[in-house]
Amino acid sequence: MPLQPKVHAAEVWPVAARLGNDRSAFGSDKLAEVLRRDGFIVVEPDSSELAALQLPLRSFSSEEQFRFPPPENLDGTAAIPPAFGRCFNTLYGIAVAAASTLLGTDDRLLVRDPCCPKSASGRPFQGSGGPWPYNSSFFNIFNYDHGCLNTHRDRGILTVVYGVEGQDICLGNAGSVSSDEGRGNPHKTPLVPTRLWLRTTDEWGPRRWFAPPSGSLLLWAGEELRLPGVEAIEHCVRVDPDGQYVEHSHSTPDPSAPKQGNRRSVALVLDA
Repeated sequence: MPLQPKVHAAEVWPVAARLGNDRSAFGSDKLAEVLRRDGFIVVEPDSSELAALQLPLRSFSSEEQFRFPPPENLDGTAAIPPAFGRCFNTLYGIAVAAASTLLGTDDRLLVRDPCCPKSASGRPFQGSGGPWPYNSSFFNIFNYDHGCLNTHRDRGILTVVYGVEGQDICLGNAGSVSSDEGRGNPHKTPLVPTRLWLRTTDEWGPRRWFAPPSGSLLLWAGEELRLPGVEAIEHCVRVDPDGQYVEHSHSTPDPSAPKQGNRRSVALVLDA
């Protein structure tokens, strides 16, 4: 396991600056500067946003699947349960606000109605209201007991991710470690769960792995943002970010991870 590098304190996009009427305290130049320097920013959620993000993590844990929608429904035809729809709307709203700030557009003003209806048959961008910007955006819920993510960069314009590490989703504890026989661990020694790793910069030079704290709501650039000096950040969800590549990772858990207690997350990729 690599040592976590020393980094400067992660910059936070305050909820007051993001949702308030006065956005001058944290405008486009500031947001772009942070993404250019760090590769990501921490987004401060309000209480209603946090509740919308946390509920799907708990409810999806019982499904014993790696992600929602499952691979056979990635064309967007799957209905989204109301709790998942609220999560979608929350992440989408944050991403649109960020894109509007970074690109100097008024897209956030177009999002007057939730793009994912409250009904059990709701599908993004198909309800009343609209048209909505970035209507090719897609949403996932992940349970890393059942898969992992190798190092990659996201396509799309921006990514917004909320996740908890280890057993936090069940116990509400930070920094927990699972202790079961895991995979290939016959002596039942404690195993470290998978977590999110970002390849960012630090005082020692570029491209060091950094593990954000559990419970972080994060925003980073995708390959389609095309903002000068802002690059899509490399990231993965593994026990060891430098571990051997896992074939068929969307159906194969990290072989070094415990069977349970791995990362859970919700994510939206903003795309036009």
